[in-house]
This record gives sequence, structure tokens and C-alpha cells, in this order.
Amino acid sequence: MSTAAHPDPVAEGLIQDTRERRSARLGSRALWASATTGGLVAVVASALLVGYDSGRELSPLLLVALVGSYALAYNVEFEVGPGLAVATELVFVPMLFLLPLELVPLSVAAGVMLGNVLELAEGKIRLERVLGRLGEATYSLGPVLVLVAAGAPTARDAAPLVVLVALAAQFAFDFVHASSHTKIALGMSPRMFVRDLSIAWAVDCALAPIGFLAAVAAGEHGIYVLLVLPLAGLLRTFARERRTRIDHALELSHAYRGTAMLLGDVVEADDAYTGSHSQDVVLLS
Repeated sequence: MSTAAHPDPVAEGLIQDTRERRSARLGSRALWASATTGGLVAVVASALLVGYDSGRELSPLLLVALVGSYALAYNVEFEVGPGLAVATELVFVPMLFLLPLELVPLSVAAGVMLGNVLELAEGKIRLERVLGRLGEATYSLGPVLVLVAAGAPTARDAAPLVVLVALAAQFAFDFVHASSHTKIALGMSPRMFVRDLSIAWAVDCALAPIGFLAAVAAGEHGIYVLLVLPLAGLLRTFARERRTRIDHALELSHAYRGTAMLLGDVVEADDAYTGSHSQDVVLLS
């Protein structure tokens, strides 16, 4: 995975807009979008909890360890356009095979909320945004439903086709969540961010096999799942490096625009057409 920040003006603009939104208050459209997707998660998760029994034994210690690990992985963030690619797949896949399936959506939701509380403590986001992030657990519903239909197999017993279909279902539910949320909250067409979303999916595809191997190894001793945390720490280092490079790219972009606009003002004093043309070129860049 490359951590270089390429000079893409469109991507830079989307990243800049995303940073500003994360520190701003939620608008009415964003609140409605969050309530819609969060409500879907709550309804399906409650239905599973009440109406389904996977037959798997619950280990409270393992549950706490997985939710806590998920929250830590959630804060490993790679900025891609209007969204983020996170390292949660390292923990989510073991959740699917080690926890009772009926608890997985709620566990993911708990991990998302805990991860946002950590961001809140660091001053990265506002409180109302923490409450509006429940819908981010939507992607977990697809794989859970696939494994429910397959009879809740363990990692060792799961057929390769079942695993692949579960991963495809994750991406499908993730796309539904992302497209509906951005359409309602921002008025953006899915075509505007499908490339960036595919980058996040590529990260998931790279991390899912590692998470699956951790689930296999933890079949006998669940605590082995924590062995993925050092990798999450390494990815966090790469994510910080990428963010620093993006910061530098944005600073250079702003400096270029400011210099070009100033030059346009100076030139315009002597030649109105040339000066206004220079400013128009900057606005289009």
C-alpha cells in the first residue's frame, strides 16, 4: 500500500472539505442521513438479537477484547477523497467467526462508537458527530446475513465461496450506506466518489485474509486475535505519514493559489484582461 499523497486537485479538495465537515456542526440533512442509516443498523441488529441463535458460546472477555481492538483499529485512518479507509477489517473478520453472529452488528456498532469517543477525546470531532456515526456499522450486516444463511460456520469450516460472498456482501452494504448517506447529506452522486470508495475496499481486501487467519488461529484460544494489533500499529504509522504528506500538498496548493491570485491582482493593475484571465486559470485549477 503506497502512503504517498499524489497531487490530485479534486482529491485534495474532497479531503479538505471532509476535514472541515468533521469539525463542524451537523446540518439537518446530515442528521437525517445519520438517523436513517443508524436506524437501519438498530432494526436489523435488534431483530437478529431477538430472533436468531447461532449456537456459539459467548466469552465476555473475548467480546470486550474484540470491541476494544476494533475501536483502536477504527482510529487507523487513511484519507481517501470524501471518506476514510480504516484498518477495522483486521478485527471485524475475527468477530464474524468468534462471536455469536447475533451480537456482531451490535459489537461493531459499539466499536464504532468507542472509536469515535477516542477521537472526541483528541478533539478531532464534535459530540453530535459521535452520536451520528452508528450508521457506519451498516457494512457489517451483509456478511452477518450471509453467514447466518450458511449456518454460522467457524473459520476452519467456512467454505471459500461463503467467505467470498460474505466479503462481497460487505462491499454491497457499504456502498448502499455510503451512497445514500452522501446523497442525502451532501447531494453528491455515487459516481463522484466510487473511485475513492474502491480504494477503501482494496484496503479491506488486503486486510481481510489476515483477519481470517487470525480467526482460524483463535479458534482454540480466542486471545490470539490480539496478535493483529501490532500490524494495526504499523498501519497507524503509515496513515500518519500519509496525512503529513497530504497536509504538505494542501499547504503548497493554498500557497500556489494565493501567489497566483496576488500576481493576477498586480498584473490586472496594468492589464485588466491578462490579470482576470490569470485568476480564472487559478479558479479552474
